[in-house]
Amino acid sequence: MIGGASTTLVFGFSAIGSSLTICLEMSGTVLKLTVAGASKQLWFFFTRQDAASAAGAAETADIAKQRPIDPQTLICAYRSTPQVFEYCLIGNTKSTAGSCPWIWHRKFAAEARDAVFTTTRAIDRGTEYILPMETGASPPARDQSSPGSYGQLTNGQAMHVLICGGGVIGASIAYFLSRRGIRATVFERTGVACAASGKSGGFLALDWCDGTPLAALARRSFALHARLAEVDADWGYRRLTTYGGFGGRRSRLGGAYNLDWLSADARVTRQLGSTETTAQVHPARFSEAMMRAAQARGAALRIGRISDVVRRADGAVAGIVVDGETVAGDAVVVAMGPWSILAAAWLPLPAVFGLKGHSLVFGTGASVPAQALFCEYREANGAVEAPELFPRPDGTTYVCAISSESPLPVDPAAVAPDPGAIERLEAICRELSPALASAKILARQACFRPITPDGLPLIGRVPGVEGAYLATGHSVWSMLNAPATGEAMAELIADGTARTVDLAPFDPARLPSLDPARRHSRAGG
Repeated sequence: MIGGASTTLVFGFSAIGSSLTICLEMSGTVLKLTVAGASKQLWFFFTRQDAASAAGAAETADIAKQRPIDPQTLICAYRSTPQVFEYCLIGNTKSTAGSCPWIWHRKFAAEARDAVFTTTRAIDRGTEYILPMETGASPPARDQSSPGSYGQLTNGQAMHVLICGGGVIGASIAYFLSRRGIRATVFERTGVACAASGKSGGFLALDWCDGTPLAALARRSFALHARLAEVDADWGYRRLTTYGGFGGRRSRLGGAYNLDWLSADARVTRQLGSTETTAQVHPARFSEAMMRAAQARGAALRIGRISDVVRRADGAVAGIVVDGETVAGDAVVVAMGPWSILAAAWLPLPAVFGLKGHSLVFGTGASVPAQALFCEYREANGAVEAPELFPRPDGTTYVCAISSESPLPVDPAAVAPDPGAIERLEAICRELSPALASAKILARQACFRPITPDGLPLIGRVPGVEGAYLATGHSVWSMLNAPATGEAMAELIADGTARTVDLAPFDPARLPSLDPARRHSRAGG
């Protein structure tokens, strides 16, 4: 917080080409710093520092000579190279007119510590500062009291995080770890986004989780999706207008909205979301892009079957076994979606189950606009389904429905639709929309969503096992909540605590550990 409890700061950065843009937002006021040069050579370390503290006294006194400051928290950003030490301070200036946010940027020669560049300005919305980028940069000195800062252990060695699972959650964790300079390796049995991360709808909602423990996670993640898309939107990110309605035998109810791509028997009764509150991504492309971005920052991807977690004599994790080979690591993250239940044989984990869903992808071209539909549909036999329709900017339309509790196969590649489910879904689509009835079906598929007994994801430390972490059970909101989960997990692993989102509601310790003998009743084979 800066300048009082009602003011918040959001920090984020994005890389494109050879430049890096750092965005600082305080209560709707935005500062952008664009740095030219290789982004791998830039490190920012943020700390909260009280203006009255001894540690901040020297810097604070220097600033106070120029402008009065709030005696609250300062936000400090540091950059270091062999030649230059740099810092930015962000705070508020009090005056009779109110509180004015400002930034102080100072740059010193590393040896002489002489000030070679100084500026203090009020931050205007959208103001952009261009800073030079030195070569040969290295991270600043780490606070030894904070294990894991800058991806280092307390003995100074670089941390290596092993991520089990190459879906959107694993890829997002790898991405945010790599942004902090932490080495991460993702292990995946079949391929990136081979399961639900590649076969889901990719629907995003800002406020649909409000009033639940997921609210803060969802809102943070919705914002992160938008910011990531500003850098590279080749994964089909766009805003949507979202509607709800009825079809089938219930369609005799009146409709308040006319969507011309739907049939006359479909009734759209309400608007569920606007372009301010709902959006979408192509799930496979987003997952793959996050993985590529992580790899560009030093992460690695390895295809192989994980069979065990290696433990030290004191019980802490020491690595994993992949295709019979032991791979050493300092931390292990289980992010295998519903297949995380297999890891209950290696670690004391709560139960995670798989709920099967079916979907079709149609080649509809430009005939369907950016309008998502959530529908209640009554089939001729009286069964009620809840199809969801998501037109995509690539000219396809995704439709999902018909869930089942079919057994989860051990190999994700073995997932196949239930007999008759696809035929039922095709019949529903033909009745709902002429555009779907006449379109070519590009994919007939099924996937398993990871669910937990209480409906909340498992995000945090594995209780009783040092260096072990869990991130799974996101159910229908995996794609939405992946960025904020990755960000919070990176903070937890590197700093010992998550700051952007409170992970307490998702603590794996809230649920009892699963007896490994029971896992075969949920995972076939």
